Amino acid sequence: MEYKNFGRQIVIRLDEGDEIVAEVMEVCRREQVSAALVQGIGFTDEMKIRIYDRDSGTFLFHTVKGPMEITSLTGNIARADNGLYAHLHIMAADREMNVKGGHLISCRIAAAGEIVLNLCDGVFFRGASDDQRLGPISFEEKEDG
Repeated sequence: MEYKNFGRQIVIRLDEGDEIVAEVMEVCRREQVSAALVQGIGFTDEMKIRIYDRDSGTFLFHTVKGPMEITSLTGNIARADNGLYAHLHIMAADREMNVKGGHLISCRIAAAGEIVLNLCDGVFFRGASDDQRLGPISFEEKEDG
């Protein structure tokens, strides 16, 4: 992984074997990012995703393997109780142009990845999240107590 900070944008180059979420979070820690919008493309051979099933009120987890072109990576970075939270969604197409996508848990780069963090002037906050629920964003920090 290599990156460059251009002021309001940080451009990240991911290399074979890099994991998207871990590398994005590492750059955010190094650069003291509090809030950002995320965009990206690349090539992967394994991604772990989840989707929300409203009927059951649970998340369905999937691991997708094989060569895939990342056609879209989008989301945001927000402050959360435990530091920062990356809320990312991904879509990737296989050789037959079948697209899989959902909330990104992890994704290993197979050839190259290009991520742009568009830094926000303000800060927003992510509510408590778990495997059953994603906390909503808010624009005011919650008070203790």
